[in-house]
Amino acid sequence: MDEVLDVGRQALTEGTSAPDRLRRLIHNNICLVRPEETALLQSELGNLEPRDRSRLVEKRDAYQTMWLSVLDDGVARGDF
Repeated sequence: MDEVLDVGRQALTEGTSAPDRLRRLIHNNICLVRPEETALLQSELGNLEPRDRSRLVEKRDAYQTMWLSVLDDGVARGDF
């Protein structure tokens, strides 16, 4: 999950506009994130100890917030 957050942050800092940041998020999500590990995380999240689950949910929520912030920014600027 840390790698997912890192590539997400990279997309946000390198992008120059909301559409560019969104393209970078999509590219990084498809090309750099390990889909098998992501699927495993989602399927096994409920089986983790509460403390471990809480940490991963917090990171997952941070990643989701990255996406939503780009979309909100693009809508506010009339790009989307």
